[in-house]
Amino acid sequence: MEANLILKKNTIFISLFAFIFRGFLDISYVFVVSPSFSYSGLNYDFNINQYLISWILFIAASFFVPRFLLKVSDFVITCSVFFVLAPLTSLYGLDYNRPLEPVIVSMLSIWMVRAILNLKSIVFMLPIIKNGHYVSLILSMLSVSYLIVVFLKSGAQLNFHFSKVYEFRSINAALTETGFNAYMNMWVFKVFNIYLLAYFLLKRRFTLVILFSIVQLFFFAVSANKGILFYPVILFSIWFFFKDRASIYFLPAALSSVIVLSLSSYYFLDDYMVSSMLSRRVFFIPAHLTFTYFEFFSNNPHVFWSDSVLSYFSMYPYDSDMAKVIGAYMGHEEMSANNGYVSSGFAHANFLGVFIYSLIFGFLLKFIDAVSYKNVPLWFGISIVIVPLRQLLVASDFPVVLFTHGLIVSIILLYLSRSKRLRGPGEIHEK
Repeated sequence: MEANLILKKNTIFISLFAFIFRGFLDISYVFVVSPSFSYSGLNYDFNINQYLISWILFIAASFFVPRFLLKVSDFVITCSVFFVLAPLTSLYGLDYNRPLEPVIVSMLSIWMVRAILNLKSIVFMLPIIKNGHYVSLILSMLSVSYLIVVFLKSGAQLNFHFSKVYEFRSINAALTETGFNAYMNMWVFKVFNIYLLAYFLLKRRFTLVILFSIVQLFFFAVSANKGILFYPVILFSIWFFFKDRASIYFLPAALSSVIVLSLSSYYFLDDYMVSSMLSRRVFFIPAHLTFTYFEFFSNNPHVFWSDSVLSYFSMYPYDSDMAKVIGAYMGHEEMSANNGYVSSGFAHANFLGVFIYSLIFGFLLKFIDAVSYKNVPLWFGISIVIVPLRQLLVASDFPVVLFTHGLIVSIILLYLSRSKRLRGPGEIHEK
C-alpha cells in the first residue's frame, strides 16, 4: 500500500512539474527569447492548433519519464525529455513555420532507447576489478596534473570575464590544443576533473572538492570555454538532489526554477544575459538547430559518415565540416553549429541514421546501467558520465562524443570504480 502511494505521489509530481516547466519555457520564449533573439531565427508566430498539438506531444513525451530514479539511464531518459523534447515541442508550438517531422523523429528515437533499456533478455556479466577505483583516482590525478603543467608552460593568458571569452579562445587554443592535447583537454575538463570532484564529494573531503573546483576555474580561464564552469554545477546539483532520494521530479522542479531565475533577471534587473545563457542557449538553440539540420539535409546530400569512420570508403560532399556547413547555412560562416545525436544521425543517413544511433545509444545506456547498478552510488555513476552524455543529447555527433568528448574514458573510469566499498556516508541504494 505504501509503495503504491509513493508511486502515485511521484507520478502526480512528475506530471505537475513537467507542465510547470513547459509552461515557463513557453513564457520565456514568448516574452524574452524571441523578442531579444528573433534575428537569429527564433521567431514567434502563434497558431492555436499547432500550439495544442505541441502540448499533446509533450504530454505523451512526459510518460517517458521514469517514476523513480533507480539507474543511470533513468536520469538520462529524463534529461532527454526535458532538455530535448520539451524545447522542441515548445518551439514547434510557438512558431507556425516549424515542421512536425523533427519532433516526431526525436520522440520515436527516445521511445526506441527506452524500449531497448526495458529488454530483459540482454544481460552483461561484468567482473569487479579489485581496488579498481584507486586506478581511476590515480589516472585522474595524473591527467589533471599533466594538463595544469601544460597550461602553465603554454604561455596562454588567463581570462575570467564571460564577455571576453571569444577574444581569448582562439589565441589560447593555438597554444594549448595541439596534437594529443586536443583530446586530453576535453577528457580532463569533462571527465577526469569531474571524477575527482565526485570522488572527494563521496568521501566528504570538502577541502579537496574546493581545490579541484578552483582547478576547474583555472581551466576555464585558460580555455575561455564557458561550459567548463557549468560542469561542476551539474555535478553538485546531482549530488545535492539525488544523493539521498530517488524522486526524479526534482529535476523538472529545478529546471523550472532556472527558467524563473532567467525571467526574473530580465524583468527586475533589465538584464538579458542570464536568459541568453539559460533559456536560449541551454534549451532553444539546440532545438532550433534540430529543425535546421532536418531542413538542410532534407534538401542536400547526406554525409554517410564520410567525415569520420567511413572516410576511406566514400567522399565527403562538403568543403568544411558538418557543423560549419550548418553554421554557414544559418548565415554565420565561422560558426560551428553542432547538435545532438538525432540531428547528426539524420545528417548522416536520414531516418536510417537516427535509427542506427538510437540503437547504439540504447545498448550503450544498458551497458552503463550494468556497470553502475548497485556497484557504485547512483548519483556518483550519473556524475561520471553525464557531461559526455549531455553532449550526445544536444551538442555533438556520436563518434565525437565517444572519443573526443571522453564518453569511452568516463565509462572506463566508472567500470574501474565498481566496488562495494566505494560508498559514501549515509548513501542509499535501491532495493
